[in-house]
Amino acid sequence: MKEFLFLDLDDTIFQTLRKCENPDQVSVAAYLENGEAISYFSEKQKILLTRLTERAIIIPTTARSFGAFKRVNINFSNFAILDFGGIILNPDGKADLAWLEQIKNKAENTKNELIKIFEIINKFISKNQLNLRSRIIKDFELDLYIVVKNNTENSSKDNLNFLYKNLLDNLIKEHKDSFYIHYNDNNLSVIPNFLNKVHAVKYIINKIKIEYGESIIWGMGDSLTDKHFMSICDYAILPTKSQIFQNLMDK
Repeated sequence: MKEFLFLDLDDTIFQTLRKCENPDQVSVAAYLENGEAISYFSEKQKILLTRLTERAIIIPTTARSFGAFKRVNINFSNFAILDFGGIILNPDGKADLAWLEQIKNKAENTKNELIKIFEIINKFISKNQLNLRSRIIKDFELDLYIVVKNNTENSSKDNLNFLYKNLLDNLIKEHKDSFYIHYNDNNLSVIPNFLNKVHAVKYIINKIKIEYGESIIWGMGDSLTDKHFMSICDYAILPTKSQIFQNLMDK
């Protein structure tokens, strides 16, 4: 029986140097556009990835855009889920056109609302002189979601917390029929409801069933937003220092 692992990437199988316990014992996992290293594997993560790859077919399931995904230092050879499920790559590395057409229609319906929220966020950042940057993530000519980050890796998280508590929490409640928030460490995103990894995972699982019949499906992630796609897998793997694991322990 075939085994497949839907694998989140950032903060699940690698992370920035700031989060590495032994920064002198790491290897590069991903790069910036200018070629500078930005993410790293710990020794344990590198060994784990090797063993997982030996056992299962890995399907990356990430918020990364196509460009950012291509800068990951891992050789993937099957499907890939990008942009919180907005883009699916087939095993040949090209976009799944049927899926892309579905997302295109939905993105067009939320584009004006997305831009409006983006403008409100920027005005709030400017008014309160927050050390933050925001942008709309565009992929395959589609406006998909908003991401807000600290301007530097080591900047205080207070800026993001201030934005979240004093603007976004209430703002997105007003738009709850259309948008939700992904907030984990230095990553804060405003995402249309149609973008969710779980929808793309379901789509690929159906393809797996057609081609391979019954298979064992694993899911691995770190953020609370990952729990949805992990819940439709047969088994879930959680890093113990992850947001989702900590949330479970706190209950």
